[in-house]
Amino acid sequence: MKKRISLVLSLALMLSVALTACGSSDQVDVAKGFMDAFIAGDAEKVVEYCTEEFKPEASLAIMAIGMAKSMDEEFSIEASGYELTEENEDTATVTFTVKTKTKEDGEQEDKGSALLKKVDGKWLVNGMN
Repeated sequence: MKKRISLVLSLALMLSVALTACGSSDQVDVAKGFMDAFIAGDAEKVVEYCTEEFKPEASLAIMAIGMAKSMDEEFSIEASGYELTEENEDTATVTFTVKTKTKEDGEQEDKGSALLKKVDGKWLVNGMN
């Protein structure tokens, strides 16, 4: 009987850890999906990841990336190293590394962050830093 109770408690603990990890990855997946679509210049996909408040700003940023690509044949941007760095009940911050390359400035690396907000149970991008 004690072995059975111990087994059930162990399984419950593993399940709670797994569910916590899945919750964390949801925010990272949203930030990564947003950035992948942003870098690809896919405006329709980008706004799927945004809150209503952030959609106009995201759309303007997509246009700016398009202009940069058309004006500089060496322009490139990539994001990697996504990490959930802050999480509250309805907000979260995911940080990542952004690497850019331009003809004029060469390669540069910086930190970026996606500010997420939970809307109707779904994580969405509500800003960028």
